[in-house]
Amino acid sequence: MSEVDAHLGCHLQCLATYLVPVIVLFVVLKFTGVFRSLRLKAQSFAMQKLAPASDALPAVKNAKKALFKTLHDFKTPPVILEVGAGECRNVEYYPDNSSYIVVEPNKNFDQPLRKRVAEAGAHLKLEAVYTDYAEKLEHVESESIDAYVMTHVMCCFKDIEVVLKEARRVLKPGGRLYIFHHFVGPNASIRTPRFFLEHYIIMPILTGIMECNPDMYIEAAIRRHFPKTDLQIVELPFNMISLRYHLISDSLKERISE
Repeated sequence: MSEVDAHLGCHLQCLATYLVPVIVLFVVLKFTGVFRSLRLKAQSFAMQKLAPASDALPAVKNAKKALFKTLHDFKTPPVILEVGAGECRNVEYYPDNSSYIVVEPNKNFDQPLRKRVAEAGAHLKLEAVYTDYAEKLEHVESESIDAYVMTHVMCCFKDIEVVLKEARRVLKPGGRLYIFHHFVGPNASIRTPRFFLEHYIIMPILTGIMECNPDMYIEAAIRRHFPKTDLQIVELPFNMISLRYHLISDSLKERISE
């Protein structure tokens, strides 16, 4: 055996010594559910640390006020369903005396979201908290919801068509769908070193933890299910390319007579 072969064999042996246990550990964590449990805790921790700063930005507040403007046009206090609500950071934009139903599959948000709604006082009536998924809202009856809200969660869904179809099912005729969705915007076509760092290193890590795909552009799907849609693209002052551009849409489910 040559000296080169000996060195190569040593390197392969060292690699196997460290890599095999890591692979085994990953497989064990994944198939015992421990991996998912850790990921859900990481999601909750990250959102509770990062969301307050981003939501406090004046540009974000103005964008959300504009998005939810028609929510205040309902003649009676609306029934609001928010999916992927996290800590329920949108409650400040909701009309007084609204009935509020939360769908949040991550149970680590349960205490923070209840605390935030309680702080809103009589402003909101928390009707229920479900751990359903947007693809199948088992606890929500058809045509029972006035306003369906999804902010910063569309990137997490594997089948947007199913999610939007389910949204149409639960909305009353005349009900509205509100979406606040971040995505990789037009400037991403400029392949700068920063773009590659974010897109191929940082975002895959965030995708693994947050289950978020920022490459998802959803305008066509929204318009297929909700032809009466007021939609715009805005640029917000976030540093990351994948968070900077937002699709903001207010969609109406037509009444039968319309």
